[in-house]
Amino acid sequence: MSAIDRLEKTMVAALEQTLASNRPVIISPGGALFWEWFMDLSATRTWHMNGPNPISYTEIMGYSHINRWSIQPHHVAIIRAMDAAYIEHFYARQANVGKSDSAVPQPTGELTTELFDAVFG
Repeated sequence: MSAIDRLEKTMVAALEQTLASNRPVIISPGGALFWEWFMDLSATRTWHMNGPNPISYTEIMGYSHINRWSIQPHHVAIIRAMDAAYIEHFYARQANVGKSDSAVPQPTGELTTELFDAVFG
């Protein structure tokens, strides 16, 4: 296993640990810049009706151009691996939302025509 592969695994593991525990991240040596890049890119990600879209190659290219970083293909691979872990965590959490023991609050009262008109005009 190459050093780049090890760094990718440790960065993904650090992200998964942070997402699971909400504790401050412990970043391996050499990973701080990847963490900064991922956080910056993730903060500007687009979302669709069901959740986040993956960070696109275009966004990574634009980010590197604006910030004048010389991002190499192996850097992109690490960022995309971190993003895949983030997306997987998000959708796994969404799938478990309906499976909790707590009851989901139900709306109270009837929807009348007056209430509908008040909300939607």
